[in-house]
Amino acid sequence: MMSFFELMGIIATVALLIPFALILFYRLSLYRAFPALLGYLSLLVICNLLLLNYIPLRGHAHLIQNIIQNLLVAPLIFLFLTYFSRTVLLRRRMHWVFYSVLSIEILAVLIFGVSSYEVNVLSGATLALTISFALIFFVHQVKLTITYQKALGKALIVSSLLFAAIGLGYIYGVRVFADAGYQHDADLIQFLIVTLTSVSLSAGIYFEQKRVKQLEELRITREELKEIYGHDDEKATDPFETVALNFDSDRWH
Repeated sequence: MMSFFELMGIIATVALLIPFALILFYRLSLYRAFPALLGYLSLLVICNLLLLNYIPLRGHAHLIQNIIQNLLVAPLIFLFLTYFSRTVLLRRRMHWVFYSVLSIEILAVLIFGVSSYEVNVLSGATLALTISFALIFFVHQVKLTITYQKALGKALIVSSLLFAAIGLGYIYGVRVFADAGYQHDADLIQFLIVTLTSVSLSAGIYFEQKRVKQLEELRITREELKEIYGHDDEKATDPFETVALNFDSDRWH
């Protein structure tokens, strides 16, 4: 008979496949930072399968899961958060932070080992950084959604990632500082968090693809208007062109 733990794990894994499939179906897999989101979802699926012992690794399942969750998941969330950056400069700086963190993590693992105190501290710092940025973007997107009634998809997505990052922080704390007897409870909480965030993430992707489609249509319109009215440095004389060329303002983000 299937245990409650296994049932929760299967539900969480199936829930993860929904946003994964939506990204592929709406052709967002190569759109801006969405490859990072795909990587994040893929790693969570692997973690779930490891916890359910569907991938037999002879006792190394938790070790590999800790490597994935402590060293890879948070940086991938951080990388996808560049999608919510309002400026190119901030986006570039966040990319530099991502590559720097990843490089430092690799060096720390090679020098001190996967389960060392130094690596655990570094993982905690990366999680704190990810949660901080997710909170900042969450507040910004919620304000935009309330003010302009736009970008609901972005608000749902960043809300999901914030909740996921906080949940990951809790699980990290249990696994690093709590007694080993609480490991099973942490795994169940992970399944619950993954299930809830996957549902809201799926809804966010559904709404976001509509916004992306609108932006693409406006971009095509702008290119057509350029051909009609001239280059970018020429002043637009048609009222519709002024509207079409101004779709990058806050209300669209």
